[in-house]
Amino acid sequence: MESVYGLFVIAAVYGLATYIKHVRDSRRRAAVSAFAQSQGWAFALAEPQLADRWRGAPFGEGYEREANCVVTGERNGRGFTAFDYTYVTRGSGKTGRLIRRRHHFGIVAMTLPGALPWLTVEPQNRFIAALGGADFDLESERFNHNFRVRADDERFGYAVLHPQLMELLLQRSEVDLAWRIHDYTLLGWSHGRRDPGELIPRLDLLAAIVEQVPPFVWRDYANVDPRQR
Repeated sequence: MESVYGLFVIAAVYGLATYIKHVRDSRRRAAVSAFAQSQGWAFALAEPQLADRWRGAPFGEGYEREANCVVTGERNGRGFTAFDYTYVTRGSGKTGRLIRRRHHFGIVAMTLPGALPWLTVEPQNRFIAALGGADFDLESERFNHNFRVRADDERFGYAVLHPQLMELLLQRSEVDLAWRIHDYTLLGWSHGRRDPGELIPRLDLLAAIVEQVPPFVWRDYANVDPRQR
């Protein structure tokens, strides 16, 4: 009898958790859809292909990877795709019982006019493993204290992260966005569920980063005329 009662309790708890998740996800979809509409952007419930489109953090971890609440449009003349990215991991709790955990990230991908080498910049206040490249420091100790930088090509990293861009990133550190240049994409990500309105400052930061890329970088690395970006 006790085992039956225990199974009933587990089923009830699971059912309640499922219902709460359904309500929360429904409200999230409605809020993001309404915000996208207010900005003249397109909205889609899900685009599964986005969950495995890029390599490096936060992609490629866990299982049940999903890309939901997808928003596409233009900001500051640049095309973008933004979405909620989630994946699941399993681990043991203090009692040894298996725990299933879903991880949430906000993703913003902005299209670049040409393909550039791999470069990742992450806030130092949290650790997010980034694949590819090696850590290196820049001439600003303040910047090194606040950000972690990895690049396949250090020369490229130094060229992009010039003093003006480092100062801009320090001034806008409240946006709390890690970012990576990945071929034709400037990819930004942040941990957790974010208010739809926070998409605006994240897009503006990415657009500002693109504008700060020196003309010779576009010419030397992407064979792009900077006057036609």
